[in-house]
Amino acid sequence: MSPCRISTIRGTDSRNQTAFLEYCETEKLTFFPWSPLGGSRRVTSLEDMPAIAKLAAEKNVSVYCIVLAWLMAQSPCVVPIPGATKVSSIEDSVRALEVKLTDEELQQIAVS
Repeated sequence: MSPCRISTIRGTDSRNQTAFLEYCETEKLTFFPWSPLGGSRRVTSLEDMPAIAKLAAEKNVSVYCIVLAWLMAQSPCVVPIPGATKVSSIEDSVRALEVKLTDEELQQIAVS
């Protein structure tokens, strides 16, 4: 397996994630975003995003869980590979599998 960019997939535009995910679904490909949240520095700045922080507080989970749940909700072909240096990060990643977001919540995150 080798890494590829969205722009290398036939018929997709690197700026159009929806087309890329639709292509993956049609061709039965799995998309493995590696370190999708950009590491610990990025997670800290996610806390500064009001819509995400509000949802996290309402669901009693971390902002990390909310964003991973949102990412996985984009397509059944998305299987994120989050980095983890602490046991708590691994537990957070697993917890994200249990977070269910409504269509309205998904939209709130998308426009954040």
